[in-house]
Amino acid sequence: MSFFQIASLDKFLETGDYQGLMNAISDIPESDRNYESLIPYCRKYLLYEVFPHSLSVELDIRDDQVRIPVWDLSVAPVIRTLTNNTIIIDLFLTCPLWDGQLYECCSGVGSDIRQAMATAMGSFFFSFLDGFSSVMDRRDPIMAETSFAGKEHRFEIYLSNITGMGTSPVDEETDVAVYWNALQDGILKRLGNQAFCLVKIFGSKFNGEITGECRIGDLPSSELGSIVAGLVEPWETEQFYSHKQFIMIRQTEDTLLPYPYSGEEGRRKFREAVITAARLFHESDTEELYESYPRRLAETIGDKTLAQECCSFLPELCAQNAYSQVSYGETIGISIGDAPSVTCYHSQLSDYWSLWNVLLSAFQDGTFGQEANTIYREYISVSATYSVLQQIQEKASTLSGSQLSALLFQMDEDFCLR
Repeated sequence: MSFFQIASLDKFLETGDYQGLMNAISDIPESDRNYESLIPYCRKYLLYEVFPHSLSVELDIRDDQVRIPVWDLSVAPVIRTLTNNTIIIDLFLTCPLWDGQLYECCSGVGSDIRQAMATAMGSFFFSFLDGFSSVMDRRDPIMAETSFAGKEHRFEIYLSNITGMGTSPVDEETDVAVYWNALQDGILKRLGNQAFCLVKIFGSKFNGEITGECRIGDLPSSELGSIVAGLVEPWETEQFYSHKQFIMIRQTEDTLLPYPYSGEEGRRKFREAVITAARLFHESDTEELYESYPRRLAETIGDKTLAQECCSFLPELCAQNAYSQVSYGETIGISIGDAPSVTCYHSQLSDYWSLWNVLLSAFQDGTFGQEANTIYREYISVSATYSVLQQIQEKASTLSGSQLSALLFQMDEDFCLR
């Protein structure tokens, strides 16, 4: 794209004429377009034209994000890819209802950029935001009760609209409760003490190829994904068609137990504890230091439960990341003191995947400097997962297709299941 074409687009930004901006982009010959350069302009159109004209609530748009005060929700859209008729948009959502960010990805296809963007965002508005408005208004929830770690928990369940893409089959199921009815038992037994849990459902069929996905708090469940695939399988279509739905689960305030690492300050303390655990582990290079490592870690971070989780879970998480061609179950066994072991889903444990997310981020952002790879390999070497996989490799030529059963962790009596 020429300097003059860019300068022309900048003038529309200066005047706030975003419709004119998109018209000017459409007038640029295809051979002259640089879609990477067009992304910032299309993002402005998305922020200042698509959001305000699609939502009937008051918006505050600044710093390249949209804040919806009535729901205390902020949405930061990022255009990942752009062509003349397709778009992929990453959406990062923050709200006091959940810790950190939620992530959603929308894609759209159309006759031009404007229509592709409308298709992508229309799916988000009609599905996620419609369901989220029900959560915030507490509008007609489905009520459910579960038990975790000896405590009762009550949840409100809200179903978003189902959005479809492609050529709709004649036998399409349109009842918004169809997936919930099939998945509710599996979803409920994967809940712990979450204040909020987002369940994402996606199913598609194309030329007989079936995809079924169900993610609990962004963790994929192969068992529940198979149920989704079973619902998709009868669709009579030779063209592509897909369903997407969100199930939003909010725990009632009277059963929600306090979590020591909630909020921005809590997340900071959690990150510091995990990084401290990795550094102490790396420095425990003698038998005496390694044997005393769990005690020293608990004393340093002031949390005996988190210290035991770091010692037990981090090696296995590193090993499972390194050997991604192997299938791992969704559960682990935990035995506390002399008590019988209990089986927990990873998604039920407040700290389990947070440990890995923090450690991975620290590996990638230079926190450990040149020692990152060394710490990673050291964690893998002491894991039970690595030991088992070494035995499998001695008997088989490949690990591909291997599946490991749930690991059992022995914890001290002062461990708290949370």
